[in-house]
Amino acid sequence: MAIARNEETALIPEGASVVLSGGGGQADCKVFLRVDPEHVGPAGRTYLHLRTQAPWYAMEEVETLQWFGSRLVQTPVLSVERLR
Repeated sequence: MAIARNEETALIPEGASVVLSGGGGQADCKVFLRVDPEHVGPAGRTYLHLRTQAPWYAMEEVETLQWFGSRLVQTPVLSVERLR
């Protein structure tokens, strides 16, 4: 999944518990891997590999990622790709 890279989203660490929400409902996820590429792909994006036990349809039409860490970070989801 891709989210905007900025001061707030930089706070989300690998291993963090995040919540995805959108048209398919809500899914509790764990950030397995975080990638902040420089000069690869669109500028200003962070890629998160998430793991979840939620059903696949909960990931359909995901709009928002929330992390309840040291403070609430809420950001729009730019894209989602399901790995099979």
